Amino acid sequence: MRKRVLVVEDEQALRSLIELILSEVGYHVVSPADGEEALALVNRGEPALDLVLTDAVMPKLSGPELVTRLREVLRNIRVIQMTGYSDHGFSDDPLITKPFEPETLLRRVRD
Repeated sequence: MRKRVLVVEDEQALRSLIELILSEVGYHVVSPADGEEALALVNRGEPALDLVLTDAVMPKLSGPELVTRLREVLRNIRVIQMTGYSDHGFSDDPLITKPFEPETLLRRVRD
């Protein structure tokens, strides 16, 4: 069974690249453009997700806010947050710093 990853990244080019990297190794990727779209998918009953990979800093709804709201519905969802900022402190979830190599992304997602 393919693992399902919700990728939430407001920068379209990066979102597409992450989707391509993960899809090429067998993950099923759902990639809304922002946190509000992600919440709408989950609230509409998006099939079970194994992981959320979200940008920490996004307009409208930040990554940490998104994660808080997602966990109201998906209590035990695993999360990795991405950031381009060195001074993070966004949450206790694992963090990957942008820019990153595809191998780094895949290793973090597998872990």
